[in-house]
Amino acid sequence: MSTGYAGNVGHVGNAGNTGNTGNTGNTGYTAKQLANMAGVSVRTLHYYEQLGLLSPVRDANNWRRYGAEDVAALRVIRTLRSCGLPLGDLKELMEEPDLDMLKVLSLHRRSLLAQQDRLNTFLRTTDILIEKWKDVKDMTDEEAFETLKQSSVEHFEEAYGKEARKRYGDEVIDQTNARMSSMSREEWDTKEYLEHAIKDKLREMLLSDEVSDADASELAEMHARWIRAHWGDDAYSPQAHVALAKGYLQDERFVTYYDSACGDGATALLAEIIERVI
Repeated sequence: MSTGYAGNVGHVGNAGNTGNTGNTGNTGYTAKQLANMAGVSVRTLHYYEQLGLLSPVRDANNWRRYGAEDVAALRVIRTLRSCGLPLGDLKELMEEPDLDMLKVLSLHRRSLLAQQDRLNTFLRTTDILIEKWKDVKDMTDEEAFETLKQSSVEHFEEAYGKEARKRYGDEVIDQTNARMSSMSREEWDTKEYLEHAIKDKLREMLLSDEVSDADASELAEMHARWIRAHWGDDAYSPQAHVALAKGYLQDERFVTYYDSACGDGATALLAEIIERVI
C-alpha cells in the first residue's frame, strides 16, 4: 500500500512512535489494541485487511502488528466512511501517491448531491405512507393490514422497481408483488421477524473474532427462509440464492442496507456465508 497519505492525515493515539518493522520484533499495535483505540472490532480490522486497506505484519509469534502506516490508513478509512464514502472506493483512493483529501471529499459531496433525487423519491413514498397511516385509525384491523401490504409493495416499486425489473424481468417482480399482497398476517409477521433476526445475527457475528459453523448455518437458513417468503418455495433454489447474495455486493444500495444497519463488512460476510453454506 502507498505511504503517500500517511503524513497528511495524522495519527490516532501515539501511533507516531510505531512502524511496520517486519516479523522479527513485537513493535506496533496488536489487533486488539488498535481495535480498542480506534473504536472498531477486531473483525472489522481483519475485513479492512482482506480488502487491502490495511497491511499489518506478523511478529515472531505470528501475531498481527499494526504500525504507523496502518494507523494512518485507519484514520483515513474512518474519516471517509463517516461521510458515507463506499468501502469499495477506498482502496483505489488510498493507493494514490498523494491522497488529496479535500479533492476526495469535494467529489464525494457532488456524488451526495446527485443522490438527492433518490432521497426525494423516498420522501415522496414516506409522505404517501403518512397519509395512508392517517386513515388507518378508521379502519378495521384487516383493512389496516391490507393497507400496510399495499403500501409496502408501492414503496418497493417507487424505490427499487425500475432497477429490479431491469435485472429480474417484469414477470418475476409481478409475481413477487402478488405474493406479498396475498400474504396472511402470520406470513407477514414471520417475514418481518426474519428480517430483524438476520440483522441481529450479522451484528453479533461482526463483533466476534470467529464465526462458528453453527452460527453460519443458522444465518444462511434464516436468509433462505426470508427469500422463500418473497419468492415462494417453487421459485427458490440454492443456486439462485447464492447468485442473489453475490449480486448484493454489486449494488451499493444493498451494501448500504446491511452495512449501515449492522456494521462495515456485514454484506460481504452475509454473501460469504451464503456461498459457503447454501
